[in-house]
Parts: sequence; structure tokens; C-alpha cells
Amino acid sequence: MAGRYGSATRWTSGMPHGEPVTNHRISHHGAEMRNGNLRAYLIRQLFESFRGVYTLTVAASIAAAIILWPYLPAWLILSWVTAVAAAECFKAAIGYAYLYFDSPNNIKRWNRLFGTATRLGSAAWSFCALFLIWPLPDMMALILGMASLCLAAVTLNPLIGFHRIYRDCTLILIIPISTALMLMPPAFGKDAWAGLVILTSGLYLIVLSVRLQRRRLRALKAFFNYRGLSRQLHFERDRRREIQERLAQATTIDMLTGLPNQKRFLEQAQELLNRELETIPSRDIVILLIDLEGFTQINSSIGRAGGDYLLLQTGLRLKYVISEGAIGRIGNDEFAIATPLPPGATHAGRLINHLRSALEAPVRWDERNVETAVSIGYSLAPKHGTDIETVLRKADIALHQARISSSNQPLEFKLEMETHIANRFALQRALRHAMENNELSLAYQPLIHLNTGQVVGAETLLRWHSKEFGPVSPVQFIPLAEQTGLINEIGRWVLREACRQAALWMSSRKDFAISVNVSLEQLADTSFSDTVRDALRMSGLPPKALLIEITESVLMTDPASIIRLLREIRQLGVRIALDDFGTGYSALSYLIQLDIDYLKLDKTFISNLTRSDRAATIVRSTMALAKALRLQVIAEGIETPDDWHRLNDEHCMFGQGFHFSRPVPAAQFEALPERYPLPRRREQAY
Repeated sequence: MAGRYGSATRWTSGMPHGEPVTNHRISHHGAEMRNGNLRAYLIRQLFESFRGVYTLTVAASIAAAIILWPYLPAWLILSWVTAVAAAECFKAAIGYAYLYFDSPNNIKRWNRLFGTATRLGSAAWSFCALFLIWPLPDMMALILGMASLCLAAVTLNPLIGFHRIYRDCTLILIIPISTALMLMPPAFGKDAWAGLVILTSGLYLIVLSVRLQRRRLRALKAFFNYRGLSRQLHFERDRRREIQERLAQATTIDMLTGLPNQKRFLEQAQELLNRELETIPSRDIVILLIDLEGFTQINSSIGRAGGDYLLLQTGLRLKYVISEGAIGRIGNDEFAIATPLPPGATHAGRLINHLRSALEAPVRWDERNVETAVSIGYSLAPKHGTDIETVLRKADIALHQARISSSNQPLEFKLEMETHIANRFALQRALRHAMENNELSLAYQPLIHLNTGQVVGAETLLRWHSKEFGPVSPVQFIPLAEQTGLINEIGRWVLREACRQAALWMSSRKDFAISVNVSLEQLADTSFSDTVRDALRMSGLPPKALLIEITESVLMTDPASIIRLLREIRQLGVRIALDDFGTGYSALSYLIQLDIDYLKLDKTFISNLTRSDRAATIVRSTMALAKALRLQVIAEGIETPDDWHRLNDEHCMFGQGFHFSRPVPAAQFEALPERYPLPRRREQAY
């Protein structure tokens, strides 16, 4: 019986006499047969079949010693038997070492060792012809000569395939004793004829060994060629089967997470729908689509290996939460679930809360916690359809609404969502052709020096007047352009046009600056600094006259890359402003790392400046912070003379708002006054 770890002795019918062999020995024999190494196979067969010859040779020497004992001195006989036994033991030790300890690769070495040992054994036996046969009677000498011939015949079969060794051993065995018999008196006596017969028989055995060797080698070569071809066919068959299995798996399984891919998920989900609708028609089945928010930025921040690990952990957590139904990865960062609701449940709220808790828990990677939010949209079967394509499409519509919603809440599909999506796609289609149809234009809002009322610059704002939809609010089309990737092309046009227009105005307005808003998607483009450089070169605008505005939110995604890009822009001589300061994810540490020139105070603080002490405190604190960091402050949303006066009191240098002008086209901007008079202060405002 095999042991626990397979190290016990095993039996094999392929070995002579059915002897037990170890795993090591079986592996050598199998390796020789599998690799088609004919010489190694012959060496192994030689060592295994020669064990009987060892025993027979020693037994023959002992029998000869008994016969010779009355005629020869005891020391001489014992010396001869000892020499023969020593030679055979040496051959046996070589065979044992090869069979049990060494690899079957050093074939020449083992062939040479065995040949030497076999020749020594033959020489030890033929020693009797030179020193022992002369005192013997005729009959004893003939018996000794025939014993030598028999030994030569016995070794014929094991040594087939090793003709040179057999030839040398046979000649060493036969020639001395046959020569001694032929030289024994009387001349041409029976001993001489016996010696001649023994010599002739030995030579015949040598010739026979050559023939048998050729025949056996041909048979073995044919056998090994067949084995090689058969092995190759088996290998190709196994390889083809493995490739087919991998291809089949690749078409149905996501290799990273081990979850079903989209094709397999649709099949499993449809099977689930059919089964549940047949067995329990009243039981709802929820189809959920889950999207990892900001996965592209996470991938850039922690690397692709970290992103893959996050996807893997997401798949494992989904498997842990969902015990029944189908789970699949159907997109880069998108997962799908089809599962029956618990009996009596009328909505998926509890399940979704459980999923969000599991998926939004931090993932540990590279000694840091990686946190991600998820967007979830879902539909119900049979409420929203009975085939998987329909309910999955409606869940996708709900997911799309969840992505663009500011509430970050899971959304169930509603009928009005389809209308919204259709309108959105139509708007997206129109936006793609807006530039070539000259539907985009720029509006400019003046920037005022609050101490003097002088117009010192303008903020550039994008406008779209669609031929199909009419005027479209920036609140609608700017996010759409960012989500579809059109913002980069539109942003390049805005930057070039704004720089061109500012260069024209600078001919009549000294110290004039133009500001352009830049989105996260534009900053994610590594060639953005080249875009700025090209716009300045083409327009001839001095770099210090261009002000790039960014929002605090861009620093929440891969801040290191954003900071590096802004430094490249700053090195061009372009100035940087942090827009909507105080409304986003303010982090004072970024103010230290960012090489910026301006803080733009959001209009929500300015509109409450004269009515709220808390708003006034925030403005005052921002001014103090900016002064400490040697930054200028631009106040947005100045709508009344009181706002202007109060900001002057707080020593705010620059401002803009409807009190001065709404955003207007370039032609109307040129008609605006170059200086706005400071209104008289109203005492009741204080």
C-alpha cells in the first residue's frame, strides 16, 4: 500500500521479475521511454538483466574451484575465486549505482565503466587458462574450457547492443584457454581439437552477436520512432485540448476576477429569469449595474496593479454578498448582478445598502487605504421586462442617471429616464457638430480693480446657441462635453480664441488680462501645457496676460500629476487662479504646494456678505490667509454697491459680478466703460 505522500514501494510489471522499485527508479525508466533515448534504455536493460550473469559467474567459479581442489594448491584456487567474485561485485555495484542513484543522462560514462568492469571479470576468469589448466587431467581441462565457452554464450543476450564489449570479453575468455588446450601434448591430440572447437565457437558467437545486435537495434529504433510519434501525437492532442479549453474559458470568464463576462452573465441571468418566472411568478428579480466611480483616476494614482487588485477585491466582495443568482464583470469597472429578492421584499433597498457597505469599505494596497464610491442603477423583472436584454438596458439607463446625479444614491429605472436619455443623446449628437456649425461663441465678463473701478481684465465664458435646441445652458452642455471627451477639442478652441481676442484688446488697454476656465479632463491631458504654449504663440499674447482658472475639485484626483502640470504652465509665465475657493474640498496643504497667484472667492459668500456675520468672517479670514501667502483675491458675484463697499473695506483688490456687467460678446464688451465709478456709500447698509 502506498504511503501518505507516495514514497512507499510500488510494483511494476514492466521491470524484470516484477521486483519492487522506488519512485526514483520508475521516473528514470519512464523518462528514458518518454524521451526516446535508445542508448539509455539499452544501458538500463543491460544492468537489470546482468544480475543473473553475476550470480552464474560466481557460482561457476566456485564449482570450478571444487573440481580443481584435489589438483591445485588451495591458496591458488582461493585467490582465483576471490578475483572473479571481486570483479563481479564491482560490476554489480556499478549497476546498482546507475539504477538507484544517478540520472540517466551520463550514458557514455556508465557505458565506459561497465565495459571496463566486464573486461576485468573476463580477464579474472581466463586467468585459469594461463596458470591452472596445465596440471589438470585432460577431462578436467576440457570441462574448464567448455565452462568458459558457456559463460561467453550466457553473456550474449545481455550484451546485445554492446558489440565491442561482448567481442572483447569473448576473446578474453576463449583465446587463452583454447590456446592452452591446443598446446597441450600430444600434438594434434583431443585437447588440441577441443581447443580449436572452443575457439571456433567463440568466434561464431562474436559474429552472431553482430547479427543479433543489428536486428535488435532495428527493432528498437522502429519501436522508439513509433513511441516518439505517438508521444508527439498525444502531446499535440493534449495541447489542442488545453488551447480549446482556454479559448472556451476566455469567451465566458473574466480572467482577472474569475467572474462570468458579459456573454456568460447574460446567459446565466436569462436562465435565472426563466426559472424564477416559471416557479415563483410573484417573486421579483433585481438586475443591478454597479460602476466604480473615478476608477481611471484611481488607476493612475496607485498603478495598474493596484487597480487590478481593487477589481479583484470588488469581485470577491460581490461573491460574498450575493449567495444566489448571477454575477458578472461586463465592463472595465462595471459589474452586473441578477438575483431574486427575498420572499416578501418589495424593493431592493436592503440588498443595495449591504452591497454599498461592502464595496465602499477601504481596500488595503501598498500600505495605504484605497477608497472608492459606487454608482448603482437597477431594474426589476418582471416589472420592467421579462428578457435580460430589456431589463439590463433599463438598469443601464438608471445607472447613467445615478452617475450624473449629485445625490450619489442608487436609482431604480423610471419611465421618464428613457425620455431624458433620448434627449441627452440628441443633445450630445448636436454638440459634436457645434464647432463645425459655428454654434459656439465666447462671452466676456469684466474684471474690476475695486479700489479704482478700472477694468483690468475679463473672464472668458463659453456659450452655445444650437440650431436645433436654441440657447443651451452651460450647466447642461459643459458636463456633457466633459463626459464625452469633447471638452478637450472645445477647450483648445476656447483658449486660442480667448488669447486672440485679448491680444487685440491689449493694443488699447494696458495691463489687461484674460482668464480661461479649465476642467479636470483638460488637465488630465499631458499635452495641455503644449496647448497653452501654442495658443500664446499663435496670438502673440504675453504669457503674464493669461490667467488659467482651476477649481479645488481637480486636486482631489491625482494631485501630484495636476501640481506637476500646473508648474509646467507656471514656468511659461502664465498665472494661475484657484476658482470657487471655499466651496469644494479645500485643503490648505495644497495651497502650499500649488504655485498660484489668485484665490477666487465664491459668490455664495459675497451674496451674504452684508447680511451674515459668519459670511463676513469667512471673507475676512480668506483675505488674511491670502495676504499671508502673498496671494491676490478676486471676489465673484458682486451684485450691489454695498457688496463693492464692503469688499473694499476688507481690502479685496479685484472683483466681478452683475453689478458691473453680465457676460457679453466681444463687440459689446468693447462698448463697456474702461472705468466704473465707485458709488456713494449708504449709511443704512451698516
